[in-house]
Amino acid sequence: MKYAFLADGCDIWRDVAVNLDVRFGATPSLWLGHPRHIDFASERFPQCAVLDERELNIGVFERTGMAPIPHSVRESSAFLRFESAALYSLQRNEIHRDVGFLDRRTYISSLSDFLWGRLVASEATHVIAAQAPHTAAGLLLVGMFEALGIEMLHFDQVSVGPFMVPRIGLRYGEVAVPNGTASEDASSFEDEVRQWITLFRSQVSGRRFAPSEERKSGFESDLSGPLGIARRLRFARQEITVGHVADGSEIAPSGALANRGKIIGAAQSVRRRSKAIRALRSAYDRHASPLGDQRDFALFLLHYEPEKTTVPDGGLNGDQLAAVRTAASTLPAGMSLLVKEHPSQLMYVAHGHTGRTPGFYRELSTIDNVILVDRRASNWDLIDRAKMVFTVTGTVGLEATFVATPVVYFGFPWYAGLEGTFALGDIRSAKANVTQALESPASAGDTTVENLVSLIARSSIPGVISPGSERYFRRRGWEPGSTVEPATILAATHLGLI
Repeated sequence: MKYAFLADGCDIWRDVAVNLDVRFGATPSLWLGHPRHIDFASERFPQCAVLDERELNIGVFERTGMAPIPHSVRESSAFLRFESAALYSLQRNEIHRDVGFLDRRTYISSLSDFLWGRLVASEATHVIAAQAPHTAAGLLLVGMFEALGIEMLHFDQVSVGPFMVPRIGLRYGEVAVPNGTASEDASSFEDEVRQWITLFRSQVSGRRFAPSEERKSGFESDLSGPLGIARRLRFARQEITVGHVADGSEIAPSGALANRGKIIGAAQSVRRRSKAIRALRSAYDRHASPLGDQRDFALFLLHYEPEKTTVPDGGLNGDQLAAVRTAASTLPAGMSLLVKEHPSQLMYVAHGHTGRTPGFYRELSTIDNVILVDRRASNWDLIDRAKMVFTVTGTVGLEATFVATPVVYFGFPWYAGLEGTFALGDIRSAKANVTQALESPASAGDTTVENLVSLIARSSIPGVISPGSERYFRRRGWEPGSTVEPATILAATHLGLI
């Protein structure tokens, strides 16, 4: 059994690969993963082609062993879709943003042939991924998998607790969780889920930001204080990747030259980022309007970009500008669509300046029936007043259901199917689905808690996907338990070993 493994940085994925080898004799023949596990994978699976995802995404890969992609694959709708998504991911990448379109296109062409050569040599017939791939290399591989008819098992992180929802392919097909996979004691697993949902409900009741947003807001205020310049310089220096450039060449400075290069690079990063954020804030404020006493409106809270919540989780609706146009066109006469930016998008501490341009807000302001609302307006005030909330895949969909506001989602959120949430569908059925959402009786409070507990308990397994998720839930009191076994069982089932 040969399979491709698209791993992340959590140790659970390393341990799942070892379990599949020891217990079932299945070894990966292609590994695309986080730098943290590259050395381990190379030593543990010497016959496997091990690729460092971060290096690939900054253009560092060998130009040997490349193979031209057959026309039947290159011209397939699946590959073309994900090739386009890969180009999009580069545009939203700070390393590549200032690289011209033709150079990015050349890079994608070379990377595609490199990955195709490795995929053919690996003879992989199945794919297991920690999460839906969302970098250039991962998206190109997914396009190849889908063009070849190779199904991929991946996992979707539950945003309100340390649980993962298994999915098939980037159409996010449901995967049955076998009895006993979620936990040896189903009732204890359900109790654990309920504890996390209760914690989330208390956060909603207190009208609080998620802890990660609170930390970003605090850091953001520090950057504007007396020591802001020094803090920005230190922050930027941590992001400079010395030795690599986008075209794949290498620089290896040392000693004083290396330090000077880091300082110059950090200073340039500070200047570029600060200028971009000032331009975005200015453009947003120029086109935004105060909330006032408006009440007869639907709400679209934009997603932070770049992030997988829109590409690829948004499916064919990952373009938020197009999503806003669609949402506005489905509303009944007299109802406006208020749009508000994600708070992290305009923060210095995030990479939001790579995911927007001033022209984005200008285009939003030209859409009929759309009002860009002042960024200082309270999200909770907007949710409480709104007749409906639109989102691509955001957690705002859950927050709205707890206050009995109907939700329409565009993409593939992990909570799809929860009572009070409705899939937009395609453009032909969108208006009818929005009307149904507006007319449906809404539940809230204890009913929403029980519905959410039931959804997570029957469709997820314990665990976290990435180091970021692990840190987030650890800070909230989570201690990893036996999370490897459920993921191993699902992976082995997908490979046909159980």
